[in-house]
Amino acid sequence: MFRFYAPAANKTGIKVVLPTEEAHHLRRVLRLETGALVQVFDGRGHEHSATVVETGESGASVLTESVIATATEPRVHITLAMSLLKGRKMDTVVRDATMLGISRFQPLVTTHTESPSIQLERNAKNLNRWARVAVSSTKQCGRSIVPRIEAPLGFEQFINAPESPNEMRALFVEPQLSDDNQGLLSMHTLSKETAPKSAIITIGPEGGWTSEELDMARTQGFGLWTFGGRTFRSDVLPVAILSVLNFIWSDYKTF
Repeated sequence: MFRFYAPAANKTGIKVVLPTEEAHHLRRVLRLETGALVQVFDGRGHEHSATVVETGESGASVLTESVIATATEPRVHITLAMSLLKGRKMDTVVRDATMLGISRFQPLVTTHTESPSIQLERNAKNLNRWARVAVSSTKQCGRSIVPRIEAPLGFEQFINAPESPNEMRALFVEPQLSDDNQGLLSMHTLSKETAPKSAIITIGPEGGWTSEELDMARTQGFGLWTFGGRTFRSDVLPVAILSVLNFIWSDYKTF
C-alpha cells in the first residue's frame, strides 16, 4: 500500500491535507482517486491507514482510520555529525543514514571543509532538499519517524554543546593516526559495553581533522575512534559505521 508523509496525521478519524509534494505524487504520479486506500505517517511515530477523500488542482486530503503498528526504532538515538561534502554527496549520506535509523543529522563546517564560507552559504540553502530526501527515505524504508535535519554549524560551536546524560561522543579519525599513539578506541570494544542512551557519531572532511580539532574534541569528552586500517570515502564511511553500530546495539532482530 502506498505511504504518504502527512505531519498532521497524528490521530484517528481526522481529515488531513497532504503537503504539496505528497499531493502531487498522489495525483500526478500514482494517479490515485477518491476512495483509494493509503497509509499516512506524521514523521513523529504515528501511522494510520487512510482513505483519499479529496483530489484536485488545489491538493489532496485523506481521512485517517485505524492505527498501524510502526517499525521499531533503534534503541540508541544517534546524531550523525558530518562535515560538508562537495556536490550532492550529502544527499546520499542523508538518504542512507535515514534508512539506518539516525535520529538527527548535523552538517559541520571544519577547517578542511573545501571553501568553508561558500559551502556554509550553499548548504544552508540545501536544508529543504535534505529534509525532502529524509522524508523520501523514511517512506521507502518503512520508518515512521523522520530524522531532524539541522542547519550547518561550525566545528567549535558544535563541539562545545553540552553533553547529554549517558551519551557516547565519538569522532572518527584517519587510519594512519593509529600508528601515532593517539589512544584511539576500536569499535570491537563496544560489544562488551552497555549500550548508551544516545550517541554522536562525528565524521570529518575528505582532508581530515587538524590537530587543533582533535585536541578540542578530546577536551569536550569526545573519544577518538578508528574504523580499522582502510581509508573510506567520507560519503561511504557513515553507512559502514552505522551498520556496525546497529548490529552491536541489537537494532536488527534474529529470524
